[in-house]
Amino acid sequence: MTYQTGYPLAITQASNNNGAFGGGGQRPNATGVSPVTAGDLMSRIDGYLNRAAFSEVNKYQFGNLSRTIGLRGPGISEWNMSLFKTFSVTEKLKAQFRAEALNAFNTPQFRAPNLAFGVSNSNFGRITEQANFSRMIQLGVRFFF
Repeated sequence: MTYQTGYPLAITQASNNNGAFGGGGQRPNATGVSPVTAGDLMSRIDGYLNRAAFSEVNKYQFGNLSRTIGLRGPGISEWNMSLFKTFSVTEKLKAQFRAEALNAFNTPQFRAPNLAFGVSNSNFGRITEQANFSRMIQLGVRFFF
């Protein structure tokens, strides 16, 4: 089993207004409103971050937002299971039946939300991608001689 918290979120500004003089990236301003939204993960898929917590920065200015905010992306909760049974076929030949289930409980894991803030980016704060695969079951037989 794997249980892991999500990674810290680093918000950037979608339009880099400082690119003209070599600025590599630009962060937005923090407005003082909390970026946290209420509810469980499934109810926050289309609104993981509160847009009102950020505002765009003008040209030739730097945003006051820190490198990462005090909020983490979605975590991981996954179970992989296997069941092996070894039995004798003859005195010298043994067989092993294997059943393996990856993501046994078929729990979806999501990537971080879109972190590029801007008025032209309607996907900001939305989770649009799944990070894992659905349940996979594998059966096999192994012979020992």
